[in-house]
Amino acid sequence: MNARETRQRALEELLNQGGFNVLAPPVVEAAVRHCEDTVRTGDVDAALDLASRIVGRRDALSAEQELRLHAARATALAIGWKYIQALELVKLVRKEMAEALRAAPEPADRLTVLEGMCLYMLNQAEDSLRTLMELRSRLLKGPDTAVLAFCTNQLSAVYASDGKFELAAQMALDAVVSARRSGDEYVIGQTLTNYSQIQKRACRWAEARAAGEEALSIQEALGARHQVNHIMRSLALLRWKRGELSAALDMWAQCAASAKDLSNVVLASFTDLTKALILIHLGQFEEAQSICRNVPGWEVLHGGSKAALLAAEYLGEIELERGRAASALRLFEELRTRTVAVSPRGDLTAELNRRLAECHYLLARHDAAYSASIEGVELCRRTGDRYEEAATYRILALSAAAIGKPDEAKKWFDVGFAFYEDIQTPYEWGKLWMAYGDWLLGPNAGVHAGAN
Repeated sequence: MNARETRQRALEELLNQGGFNVLAPPVVEAAVRHCEDTVRTGDVDAALDLASRIVGRRDALSAEQELRLHAARATALAIGWKYIQALELVKLVRKEMAEALRAAPEPADRLTVLEGMCLYMLNQAEDSLRTLMELRSRLLKGPDTAVLAFCTNQLSAVYASDGKFELAAQMALDAVVSARRSGDEYVIGQTLTNYSQIQKRACRWAEARAAGEEALSIQEALGARHQVNHIMRSLALLRWKRGELSAALDMWAQCAASAKDLSNVVLASFTDLTKALILIHLGQFEEAQSICRNVPGWEVLHGGSKAALLAAEYLGEIELERGRAASALRLFEELRTRTVAVSPRGDLTAELNRRLAECHYLLARHDAAYSASIEGVELCRRTGDRYEEAATYRILALSAAAIGKPDEAKKWFDVGFAFYEDIQTPYEWGKLWMAYGDWLLGPNAGVHAGAN
């Protein structure tokens, strides 16, 4: 039994015996800190149960301790993807503990960041940005703190989802700096994780891997299992993009074991979808399809979770890889309607533009393929998604050639090759070479036909 489990058992005994209200203040403070530590491990159910039981003995708590427990409860709910409940809790605390919030700025500010995070996850991006920016502007007038880093890190995530890559990247770096100055190892790990994902989006593989591995080391040492799972999944996807499929599967296996230990259904869904992506690149479509169909809600896209939307996208990708363009198109069109309504400049919308273009091209709807490709490239440029931008040049070149623009097609092929020389992602790079060869030997190459 480790130290945290020993503290947990001792605290359970005190709560069960009913003697918590008469404990000395240092013991009460230790109990509150233990609850906060439990949240950081990702053990959502234990954290919620513990926080609720301690709050129920509020006579033993200071107002500041009670606020910290509410912040811990809201954090646990958010980790468990229960954003509506977390937001409702924050609003309730604001209403019932207004005076205490004014007297305890640290937990009050933490609750504000949680409010912004929940608003963002509930697709209320403008309200989220306003909430977080107002808080950050005030916090910047003081020293670097863990809450400032937490707030800046969340702002980075909101900007990234809204396609504002440069702002997202700057915020991510600022968050890392603030976190390091604050000395809070858990928050340092969180900010490094976000920074790694931003760098991965820009195909800066070395920076992404270094930040991700440092974050992983920190969170493993802290026993922050939820964060460990998140980081391992991100590193598995990095290896997948680099074509290191065996290493990606090894990382996925560790990630799957972690998700199982946490007994978190949503986390398990995202972990399984990571394997599905790897299997698609390995050509193992049957197993990938089975995984996607096991994700709850994939067939009911309206109002679906992010995992359900991704599962539907991957199922369409499998149909496309099998040459079933018409059935893939139906899935992608329904999915795009949903994603544009939620996040018109998000990563999923950009990916769907390319998928739609490929479907149209295979169905000989070349004008539609060209338009979707152009839209996809423009969105990728705005969002800084270089991997997706590079992949889109292949279908853009083919569709340009098909509508009688061979010189433009050659330009897009050249741009694509230049991208892949830089980002070094072999799967889509290989598909670009194959498309280029087919084009040169086909009827749409014009003066470029038969060129080396």
